[in-house]
Amino acid sequence: HLATAWKEKNMELIRKVYQRSSINQLLFAIGFFSLIVMNLQDAVVTFQLKDAYLNAFYVVIFLGLAKVVDMGTGVNAQIIATSTYWRFELFSGIVLLTVMLPLSYFLTKGYGIVGTAVAQLISISIYNLVRVIFLWKKFRLQPFSWQSVYTVLTGGVCFTLTYLLFKELHSWTGLFARSIFFIAVFAGAAIYLNLSPDIQPVLQNMKKRMGWKKEG
Repeated sequence: HLATAWKEKNMELIRKVYQRSSINQLLFAIGFFSLIVMNLQDAVVTFQLKDAYLNAFYVVIFLGLAKVVDMGTGVNAQIIATSTYWRFELFSGIVLLTVMLPLSYFLTKGYGIVGTAVAQLISISIYNLVRVIFLWKKFRLQPFSWQSVYTVLTGGVCFTLTYLLFKELHSWTGLFARSIFFIAVFAGAAIYLNLSPDIQPVLQNMKKRMGWKKEG
């Protein structure tokens, strides 16, 4: 779709793909990240894993945030790679290595494995920032909208609410209760606020397949 859009100089389609990929990936990234963070410590104890996994809690947070940033900025790599500026993708990769290698060395030396995770977060953030700025400067394309802000705020509110309600609940009961409640409120809020333009078409298609919506 992107290659065809560039060929036809259809900037509106490219903009739509860019923003939709950003908001859809951001929704999934925040949802999965929240579930992992709120359940990690209980999961380690419940599944009787090594205590070392508990010490990796902050590593998981920083690596998870790096993935949220990477997914939340949309398909900027694919847009650049299919444009006439495809060489910039190589340049941005060099920028990533230039930042990540020394940063990883110094932060790992000073803070251990947590420092490595922080270096990853900083490097990925700079890497994506460079590509976002490039696409804005060259084509006036950017991946974010007000829905992006609402998604982050909604995720934060749902996470906090779930944590406060179930912080005293542990073991299998806590894992299931927290997960089910968070998925329900986060998905419900996403549907109610219509955070993604793809939500309603997907819901309508599901209703149709399940026989909840009459034909014609």
